[in-house]
Amino acid sequence: MTQVSPEPYLEKVLPGLIPTAAPQPNVCLSCRSGTDPETSRCKQCSRLGVPRILPISMSTHGGLLHTHLRRYKDGSEQQRSTFTLRLAALLSLFVTNHLDCVGRGYDAVLRFRLMGSIWAR
Repeated sequence: MTQVSPEPYLEKVLPGLIPTAAPQPNVCLSCRSGTDPETSRCKQCSRLGVPRILPISMSTHGGLLHTHLRRYKDGSEQQRSTFTLRLAALLSLFVTNHLDCVGRGYDAVLRFRLMGSIWAR
């Protein structure tokens, strides 16, 4: 498999990142959005049974990250390929920089790390 550098892909998505809220009262433990005062999870995460996750960024409707996610999911074949590489670069950067901070409580991050990365080190 050919390895490529993630930097050209990251410069297209990094400007759209929005920090997520830290765990605190009235912040969903799953997705970091707002909650009702009497619960620790938002209605959507409670309804869907979303497990504990660690968000990389908030995504606002119509924002840069939202656009990347929509085109990754619903774009033409060429768009899906382009946006897949950008989002993979973002995930690779996050995992590289934060796996030790996260610990071992997040299975999806661990699976990604164990599968390896296409990005050159």
